[in-house]
Amino acid sequence: MKASGKSSLFPVQECCSTLKKLCRPKRPGKKNSCKKKDKKNRRQTGSCGRFVEQIFPSVIADGNWHCLPMQNTSNMSVYTYAVINKSGAPVEAKVEVSPNAVDFAKDVQDVVAGGGKNVIVPLRFLKYTRLCVKAKNPSDTAKVQVYYQGQLR
Repeated sequence: MKASGKSSLFPVQECCSTLKKLCRPKRPGKKNSCKKKDKKNRRQTGSCGRFVEQIFPSVIADGNWHCLPMQNTSNMSVYTYAVINKSGAPVEAKVEVSPNAVDFAKDVQDVVAGGGKNVIVPLRFLKYTRLCVKAKNPSDTAKVQVYYQGQLR
C-alpha cells in the first residue's frame, strides 16, 4: 500500500464526544446522550457508543492493486467503506474477505469516477475484511481517501 499520512482509529469510548450527531434523544427537548435506559431503568450504551471509524486520508493508487490494512470485522453488525476519489482518474475499489487473515477472496468491486464518491458495502461475512484500490487505467495515478465505518454488535 502506498499511503501518506497515518490512519486514525477512534476508540469506541471516545466516539460520543467526537460524533455527537449520532446520539439522538428519545424525545424532543431532551439533551443528547449516549446513555439510554431500558424498561427496567438499567443504563445501556446507545449506537454512538458502538461506532468505530478508521480513516486512510491519502492512499495513492496506480496500475497495481494496493490493499489497506485489514479490519477484524467479527464483532461488527454492519460496516462500510467510503471511497472518495481526489483525482481526475477513475479508480477501481474492491472489498476482500478472509477467514484467517491470509487467504483473501474478492467480495464486491466498484469503479469510483474521477472526483467521485462511492460507498461500498460488503456482501459476504468472514472474520477479516480489507479494501484494495488501483487506478482503472494502468498508466494513471490517483489519490483516494478511504473511510472504514461500522457499528459493533
